Amino acid sequence: MNLNGKVVIVTGSASGLGLTTCQQLAQQGAKIVAFDLNEATGQALMQELKG
Repeated sequence: MNLNGKVVIVTGSASGLGLTTCQQLAQQGAKIVAFDLNEATGQALMQELKG
């Protein structure tokens, strides 16, 4: 599946399955819209994914 440039919304994105999902989708070229209740881990995810 070609995800390059596609926008993907992920809830619970800063830990567990949500985090892994974001990492995998980003590796495949998707643009991630990430939502999580924990702002600190959300910021860490943003830094990891460069965005």
